[in-house]
Amino acid sequence: ASIAKSDITFFNELGLRYKHVATIEYAHSQVKCAVRPVLVESNHPLYQVEGVQNAIHIEADIVGSISLQGPGAGMYPTASAIIEDLIHLSEKDQEYTFNEESTLDQQRSAKTSWIAYGRSALQQLPEGAVIMKMIANDTWVVEIEGDLRIEDASLIQILGDATRLKEMKKIH
Repeated sequence: ASIAKSDITFFNELGLRYKHVATIEYAHSQVKCAVRPVLVESNHPLYQVEGVQNAIHIEADIVGSISLQGPGAGMYPTASAIIEDLIHLSEKDQEYTFNEESTLDQQRSAKTSWIAYGRSALQQLPEGAVIMKMIANDTWVVEIEGDLRIEDASLIQILGDATRLKEMKKIH
């Protein structure tokens, strides 16, 4: 699924920013990894990361929330490092498997906030999802607990406290 410029403008008007986020999570004796666009609330540490800056945000049981931010290596050093890694992988006798999936399974015990965006979005909500607020035409804030299978861009996770969105008056 793609993100249109009109989507970026619409969500910016709501105080949200799209960010391309890589996540890694250990849950239910499994490591889950994903790279996908998410919407970030202004109260989340990743909201202010712009330009050449990169950031890592860690949420852990013992230490709580930790964020680190700094300049990225840049386009050419990053490409060079990836090519070097691929060469090292090809030189080893071990088998590696890379799977590119269009869906992502998330196993979370806590509730997470999402934007359901578009006419078909509500049809994709899992059982037990709660519609918190309609914030614009065909746009809802929802809370989801448990497993979620993301199949297209009509469900977008919100990072940060979504309370402001749940309390806002409907626009458009």
